[in-house]
This record gives sequence, structure tokens and C-alpha cells, in this order.
Amino acid sequence: MKKNLIFCLLPLLYSLTVQLAVSQPVRPEYGLQAFYPFEGNCNDLGPHAYHGSMYGARLAPDRFGQENMALWFGKQDFVHIPHAFEYITNKVSLAVWVKTTDDSIQTLVSKYMVSGGKGHGFMLRLEDGRAVFSGRDGSPELRSSGPSRTRVNDGIWHFLLGICRGDVWEIWVDGQKENEQYTGYQSTRLSNEVSLSLGNFPQLKQHFFTGFLDDLRLYNRPLTAPEIELLYKSGRLTAREEVEIRVNAMMKEWEKRGKFEKTADYLARVNPSTRLQKREALIQEEIQKMGMARIQPEYVEHRYDPDTEQFILDFRGFKPFAVHVPIDVAPVYDAHFQQLRFENLRFGLDELGELEILHLDLLPPGKFK
Repeated sequence: MKKNLIFCLLPLLYSLTVQLAVSQPVRPEYGLQAFYPFEGNCNDLGPHAYHGSMYGARLAPDRFGQENMALWFGKQDFVHIPHAFEYITNKVSLAVWVKTTDDSIQTLVSKYMVSGGKGHGFMLRLEDGRAVFSGRDGSPELRSSGPSRTRVNDGIWHFLLGICRGDVWEIWVDGQKENEQYTGYQSTRLSNEVSLSLGNFPQLKQHFFTGFLDDLRLYNRPLTAPEIELLYKSGRLTAREEVEIRVNAMMKEWEKRGKFEKTADYLARVNPSTRLQKREALIQEEIQKMGMARIQPEYVEHRYDPDTEQFILDFRGFKPFAVHVPIDVAPVYDAHFQQLRFENLRFGLDELGELEILHLDLLPPGKFK
């Protein structure tokens, strides 16, 4: 089973600390205030049993394809968790898996209040597809991590993490810190009496979330980088596994017999030979679709190797990719790198089942040769 009791899982995670830096011990059970695996309900498997209730939200398949192991939210749907979380005082880490395609302002998790010009609490939101962790610390100011670089409204599961360290607000996506803001405020107080809400911003009764949530965790401390990496990697699928889940679902639909389909026509359409062909075609389509959704050319880093006459391109989430550019034109390409175009991208799966770039053309924008 995917999750079972968190206390069965966490000792296993802790046993992996020997492979990580001793200076930053990995103890993802320490400081845990709530854990919602959404295994058929909204029960909290953390130490305090802060259970919640669904209002419109319904159970759905999780990122592993298991039925009734995640939550789906439509417009006007939310989850209400009527507890103060009194042990979250001046620091917090909020981690959750998310899948959506909506580009509106959406509130994923909120425990936030404002009164008399000051407020306390925190919220995790999406704005134009980018994740933002924000809140109030007892000062008159609205605090924010700033938006993530990555747009996460691509229909793919992403691991989001918001951290308040007291005077620093951070947003992490898929195990990487993508933005942070230093406030300089030393008297941070996040605690308040309002309930925790999933899927909406209850004070305004708007900014509803449309999509999936899974494995929500709340801590009363900042997680360390090794802990974040471990939670992300232990809870994610390889690209191959994700493609398999998608293709299996599509094959199941393709193999259904049409209401008015003759037996002979069905057997001609669905047989061992056509099944293999269809499956392979769908696999290639899904690999390409996933690659195009995940690659972010605007954040590529590059360097030129004059000995091999190659630009080494480092796209986040992919292995470095080498493109041949003759040394006589390399300085021009380098000077205008942000204006270059990446075309004809093709993707595959490496030996570990992760996405890799098989081909791309690096083209000038037409203003120079």
C-alpha cells in the first residue's frame, strides 16, 4: 500500500540518513504536526489526529494510479479542518503534491487571518500557474516568497513546499528552492485560531482550487534540504512509471467495444498486433507530451566547450545536452543566447526511466547569421 501509517514509513526514511550529510540529519518525522494521505478520507495520521471533512471534494486516483488515494477539487469544493494547530508558532513547513491545469488564482492550503491591520498565518497559492507561499507574521505587512520559476499547471504532479523560517519565506518545487524573500522581521507569530482550509480562501469565499491534492504535511519547523530531497524522491514516480499509468488508462478506453461496433470490426481493430502498435504509439506520444510540458528553455544554463565546439545546455530536470556550434560563430550565439530558438525537440527515456533529450535544433532568431 502506498502510504499506510506514516509511523511505519518514517523509520525507513530515517534509516537512509547514513547516506546523507551528518551535519544535516534527515528526520522527516521530527516536528510533524499533521499528515493527510487522503486514503479514503481526510483523516490526519500525524500525532494530533486533526481530522477534516470534505465539502464537495471527492476521492480520486493518486499519482501512482491508485483509486481513492487523493482528493479532487472542483469549483466551490473545499476541505474544512477545524483545529488551531497551536504548536505551529513562528516557523512552518507545508508540503503537498499537486496536479492542475488551471491558470487562475487558486488557494491550495490556507490558515490565514487579518484583523485591525495586522494578521497571522500562512497560505499556499497558485498565481498564473506559479506557486507562492505567503502569509502574515504579526506585522502590518503581507509576506511572500515570491512566485516560483516553474509553472505547475501543466497537468503533471508536482511536489510543492512552502517554508517560513521566521524572517525568510521560501517556495520549493520538486525538491528545488525557486524563490525566497527576507523580511528582517524578528517577532514572527503565525499562530491563529482559524481553521485550516484546503481548496479555497475562506475569508473571501473565492480563489477556489481546481485539481488534485495528495500527501499534505505540516511541520512546526523548517525542513532541511536533505529532508526535502528525501520526501520528494520517496514520493515521486519515474517518467516511465508515469507514462505507463497514463497509457494503461488510455489503452483501457481504446479497448472498449463501441455500442454499435460489429464483432468483426472490433476484432479487426483490437487484436494482439494492433494492441502492441497502439500501445507503442501512445507511449511515444506521452513521452513527447511530457517532455514538452516539463522543459523550460527560459531557464536553461549554458557553457561553450571550444575543444569539442559544443554548447553544453543544462535544462532543469534533464541531463546536460550538447549541441554542435562551430567555433567561428560561437561568440555570436553566446552573445545572443537568450534570443535563440529551441526547435524540433525529441525526448526519450534513459536507463533509469527518466526523461532525456534526444534531439533539438539551436537556431538564431533571424537577426544574425
